[in-house]
Amino acid sequence: MQRRSARSLLAAASALFLTASSLLAAPPLLQQLPDNAGVVITIPNPQGMERSLQALTTAVEIPIPPVGVADLLAMAGFMDGVAPNKALAVAFLFPADPAAELPDDPEEMLVVLLPVTNYADFVANLDADAANAGDDGVLEATSPDGQTVFVRDLKNGYAALAQSRAVLRGYKPGKADAITSRAGAMGNALLDKADLVTVFNVDVLRPFMNKAVDRAKAEAKERMADLPMGAQAGPDLDSPLINWMQQTLTRDTRMLVGGLKLSSMGVSLDMSASFIPNSYLAGVFGTEGASGQLFRHLPSSQPYLLALALDTSSPALKRFFSDFTEKLRASARDGEEMPEGFFGAPLGAGDGQSALIGFNPGLIMGAGLMTSAVSYTKSSNPDAVVDATKQAILNLNGFDNDQLTISTKFAPTPNPVGSAKIPADAWEVRMTPRGGNLQAAQGLNWIFGPTGGPSGYVAKAPHGVFTTYARNSILLTAAMQAAESGNHLAADQMITQVGGILPPGRMAEIYLGTKSIVDLAVPALAMFTGTQIDPALIPEQIPPVAAAIASKAGEAQFSIFVPAPVIKVGAAVAQKLRETQTRFEQMGAPGDADDDDDDPTGQPRF
Repeated sequence: MQRRSARSLLAAASALFLTASSLLAAPPLLQQLPDNAGVVITIPNPQGMERSLQALTTAVEIPIPPVGVADLLAMAGFMDGVAPNKALAVAFLFPADPAAELPDDPEEMLVVLLPVTNYADFVANLDADAANAGDDGVLEATSPDGQTVFVRDLKNGYAALAQSRAVLRGYKPGKADAITSRAGAMGNALLDKADLVTVFNVDVLRPFMNKAVDRAKAEAKERMADLPMGAQAGPDLDSPLINWMQQTLTRDTRMLVGGLKLSSMGVSLDMSASFIPNSYLAGVFGTEGASGQLFRHLPSSQPYLLALALDTSSPALKRFFSDFTEKLRASARDGEEMPEGFFGAPLGAGDGQSALIGFNPGLIMGAGLMTSAVSYTKSSNPDAVVDATKQAILNLNGFDNDQLTISTKFAPTPNPVGSAKIPADAWEVRMTPRGGNLQAAQGLNWIFGPTGGPSGYVAKAPHGVFTTYARNSILLTAAMQAAESGNHLAADQMITQVGGILPPGRMAEIYLGTKSIVDLAVPALAMFTGTQIDPALIPEQIPPVAAAIASKAGEAQFSIFVPAPVIKVGAAVAQKLRETQTRFEQMGAPGDADDDDDDPTGQPRF
């Protein structure tokens, strides 16, 4: 049988899935899938496609012609007998025997499930007669592009299509809760509300995942062996860290559920993970986080490029960071041993960390990314955090390899810092590239400014420790006074609005200051590309792009949210870049004069 049939089906189904939406509960279709469904992609409610897509395109002012599910089905050759208002799905059915070898072509495991109003009319689209089905109920037909395809009436309002007759012959609906029971509360919430859902049933995939990883490692090693430096050219794929992460994830995870949500607010991408009860990862994600409270110690007076917070109060999470560090050290190659201690306070220190990288207008001129950066470590024992930070910095002193040398200092400041007269320690990490490496020196200047490396202050508070990454006394003072004054990021209107869309119980969250990034990008585009952006296209306020990890009762959810105004501004800037490119192409790119012989007429090119 020719293999194009499955590709045609997959392409048609994918086109539908990428444009659909839903506000309804998880469809009954998910409760009818076979127990060996390892990967499932589904549209819970295709009729919501036009409403949801129209809401988003209206908000971002990007004209996209509305395309309904019926239109896409017609383009795929299905004119009659299809119900465009019911859930659609694509499933990959894996062998029941975990020791079995998977087919070379994964599409041989593919089944497309389409809702039908009349099965006889549906198969007529395939130039087939439902009465000609075999004893196994499977009908051999011809797809709209002329390829062989197999079809089966599932007798539940759905037709199944595949390129393998054996797959349809063995298709058996599974238990009603085969997916929902494994997905957990967070996964089921995504099944209820997401527009497009992807399910990875790790309980089914586990034995095949391990074999696939082993095979991928072997192939990567063969490729690296052919390089001039051999295996040293890439990472150690058998390192204790990589093996630990692979084994832990495949051993403890039960199911992953991914969801795409479109709305007038923006685009949300979510992935939930449910873990085997009482497993290691179930413990790591066993309690709800409260990372947002840590923003109370970051000043809102400083426009930011990046703001992040991590709640490490959970003992299981502290253990995870300790185990991660241990495996990382054990993975160091000969001659690459890590200095004792992390740079700065370890992630497991204290009960949480937050950090802000502030906006520096002179960044594109090399003024230093970290000159307006400050971090906070929550701790009931600030002295221990300061000692850990001091030790980590001093342990870097004398580091020397073929790339650079490092010298460090850490000592109390002779006088209190800033207008608030803050007692603080001053620290410095000076990095000197070897061999007069100008590119490395320029990179260090871009990150840390013209100081040759990071330096700053460490100051204790009753509830934690503040660290700056430049001698910025104004920023240190604002950070130490933020919680008491109320001028902190936890009260920032934009962060509050975007944070309300993210899942609750967050143990970590990150916000990209899109307004600050745009304010840096606009002059950079003018300087380096000649693209002039009309200031009227840039709003006074732009909400941040946000990402978060939430945890609760042995489950995790990873989320990214891109607000509609960000998409709108991004589209406007991209349009200006295209206009600039077109203008240069019409004028003739620099260096084209050497190619004039290609046009013997001497006529200008437009």
